[in-house]
Amino acid sequence: NNVIAALALSGVVHKFSQLDRQELQEEEARYRKRQLMSQAYQPSAEVEWQDVVAELSNRGFTLDCLLKFYFRELPALMPHFDPRRHRTVDVVRAAVIPGTTETGSSYAEKMMNRVPTKPDTMVTHNWSNLFRDLVASIFAAALQEPDFAVIAHILDL
Repeated sequence: NNVIAALALSGVVHKFSQLDRQELQEEEARYRKRQLMSQAYQPSAEVEWQDVVAELSNRGFTLDCLLKFYFRELPALMPHFDPRRHRTVDVVRAAVIPGTTETGSSYAEKMMNRVPTKPDTMVTHNWSNLFRDLVASIFAAALQEPDFAVIAHILDL
């Protein structure tokens, strides 16, 4: 919460009203397309496959939970974490996997107290990139910030 407030107060966050007309129209078109695709969705006839799809589609988490993980849980699970050095694969192996062995669930499920949560956004990522940059890019996208560098710098503090 404090990071988001600091970003907002620092002027880093672009205001929605600053988007030009074309960007707004493109965003509205993207939203309408997503709505149509969601309405047209048909479950798979294969029950086992459909169960997996349903389970995976409910592994969302909130930005608040991501901040909590980054600033509280990650340092506890991986005390040697260095945001300028450790990659996503390092965090997965040293923190995420050990942090979920008892529950046998995904870390997203753990963060959300096993409450199924549909994500608002799909995040693709490369495990060889810095974990800090992954987190910074998620926040940059949520804040409609075109670059994640400033947020990455804040995460280094």
